[in-house]
Amino acid sequence: MSAATQMAVRGLNATLAERGYPDLRPADGYALLALGEGGATASQLGARLGITKQAAAKIAARLEEAGYLVRADHPHDGRARLLQRSPRGEALLQDAAEVQRHIERDWARTIGAAHMADLRVALEAVLESSGEDRPLAGLW
Repeated sequence: MSAATQMAVRGLNATLAERGYPDLRPADGYALLALGEGGATASQLGARLGITKQAAAKIAARLEEAGYLVRADHPHDGRARLLQRSPRGEALLQDAAEVQRHIERDWARTIGAAHMADLRVALEAVLESSGEDRPLAGLW
């Protein structure tokens, strides 16, 4: 399964590069998703990604430089900065979701719609058993 995931992520990133996001790394999409709707501090981002605060801060700095996120004052902690997706970051996630739908349609043409539906159900079951509290997310 990991080879299929890698193939899908490569396809996603290649298509997104064609759509105006040439500077993306796979970790960038995961980071933008991990920020969530309300944003996160670098420590929270690191915890959500399973990496150190320092590594999360490096990813955040690159994403900020590329225009995918912005830093704001934290509303509850005067010492912390809140990392939030910028309009460009939000547009990227919308484009990525559209690309993923195209990838899934291609897979359905290859394996058949019924098998694709079964695959989605199986992956949802894996996520549910893992304790993840969210629907099946995008490729990153």
